[in-house]
Amino acid sequence: MSSKLNDTLLLAKYHSNCLLSLCNRASRIEMKKDIVELKRERQILGIAFSELFSYINETGSCDETISCYKLSDLCKLYMERITCLGADVSFRVNSSRLKDRIVSNFPDLDAYKQGRENILAFKDDIGPALKRVGFKFAPVPYSNVPELKADINNFSRRLRLKEEFGNKKDHDKSLVRNKSTYTPRPGKDDYLDTYIETITKFPVRTRKCKQNLTRNEQDALKSLKDDDSIIIKEADKGGAIIIMDTDFYKEKVLEQLNDEEYYKQVTNNPDKATKKRLKKLIKDYDQCLTEKEIAYLCDFDPKESNFYGLPKVHKSAQIQNTVRDQNNIYVETFRPADLKLRPIIAGPESLTQRLSHFIDLVIKHLCPSIPSYIKDDMEFLNHIPVIVPEETLLTSFDVTSLYTNIPHDLGLTAVKYWIEEKRDEIDSRFETNFILEATKIVLEENTFYFDGKNTDKLKVQQWEL
Repeated sequence: MSSKLNDTLLLAKYHSNCLLSLCNRASRIEMKKDIVELKRERQILGIAFSELFSYINETGSCDETISCYKLSDLCKLYMERITCLGADVSFRVNSSRLKDRIVSNFPDLDAYKQGRENILAFKDDIGPALKRVGFKFAPVPYSNVPELKADINNFSRRLRLKEEFGNKKDHDKSLVRNKSTYTPRPGKDDYLDTYIETITKFPVRTRKCKQNLTRNEQDALKSLKDDDSIIIKEADKGGAIIIMDTDFYKEKVLEQLNDEEYYKQVTNNPDKATKKRLKKLIKDYDQCLTEKEIAYLCDFDPKESNFYGLPKVHKSAQIQNTVRDQNNIYVETFRPADLKLRPIIAGPESLTQRLSHFIDLVIKHLCPSIPSYIKDDMEFLNHIPVIVPEETLLTSFDVTSLYTNIPHDLGLTAVKYWIEEKRDEIDSRFETNFILEATKIVLEENTFYFDGKNTDKLKVQQWEL
């Protein structure tokens, strides 16, 4: 008490009335200090918000920048200013309240949800802002009641499977298998049955969500989607959006496909022959496989593989010069001659995709045994010496079309060599000849389609790698 009153000579004893009066006096002094500290903290919060307001106002009025802000960044900036001004930062800023406060001070500022992040942007700048967020931006989807009900049914099925099988160990040695459609019957657990009945019969109502695109932007997006004269692709590196003339894109793709050293155009559909070859492999080596593995490799509906290319804008000197000269978010150049495409064959359900996945599971244990194998960036850094002399010259090499430049015979020879060297790393039930013949099928049966427009008729071209 003597320290609160700043009276070091307070050593005498008081009777009850005097002591009570002294305590009240000390409490009033302490309360005044708390009020002063609270006023000071509120002043600091007000100053910090005023500075945040000025920052948004100044950047929003600048014609050379896009006024688009992440709420998390604004919260961080707000906290940093509070700290610099000397206030206690043991509390956590409520981002929702800060967002509402910012929006209330800027009538033209709207909040948009992008995943778990809130984006604040001025209405006049939302179009350019969308250009900047690029392929990571996702328009708000419309409610899909059938899809929601299907998800509820799948969730209920997983609950019943968990209830029936629990944590039982699966002794099946199959590496792959088709998805099961088995659903346990109800009646084993009354609580589970009641819960599933409740969620499945619960009425599903569609909720109108606020769209993060204006009506004009939605119309523009649909117009771009339906425009057959352009192709929209993501850049191979950097995540930029590339818009190309369809004719120019097709011309660049055909530059690669017309290279007869690696590709050839086929006139007859080879799928029937590939199926026959795959079934013969399974029949000849059925003793190596389980029933589930055989069903996985044979019992499915294959789909066609399609070829497309991603523009390598980072390797085009013409595009790099254009970016440097125009210095803008959006740059335009006319058909850069030095533009190359990264070839990609999309075939998640092709005839040989499942066999390829299966063989990858069988032989992937060999990779760590190969001296040149590097798992990831961190392992590469572990191979570099801690100290490098100043006169050391660091160099890197880039192989053009690495996979297409590997001869099939050489690839098969390498696989055979490492299987024989590290046979203990592979399950003994898989014969070496089975692995080699399966790998050969995967390498040789690479048929895909590239679709181009020929006047008003769709011309389907089939190619083989």
